[in-house]
Amino acid sequence: MDAFDLKVRASLALLDREAQALEQAPFSIGTLTVGCALGYADYRFAALGWRELAPQLADWYARLCQRPSFVATEPLDG
Repeated sequence: MDAFDLKVRASLALLDREAQALEQAPFSIGTLTVGCALGYADYRFAALGWRELAPQLADWYARLCQRPSFVATEPLDG
C-alpha cells in the first residue's frame, strides 16, 4: 500500500504541474482519461484528498466537470 500511495502522489504532483497544459490542450481521449481517473479517485479513494495535494489539477477538473458531456454522464448515487 505504501508503494501504491507513493505512485498516486507522484502522479498527482506531475498532473498538477501540467494542469495549465491540460487546460490549453484540445479535448481528447487523454483529457477524458485524466478526468475519469480523477472521478474514480473521488469514488474509491476519497480519503486521499487529492484536491489538497493537487490544487491546480482540482481547478482544472472542476472546469472539466462543467462540460455538457461530463454533466450528462455523471454517475448517480444509489
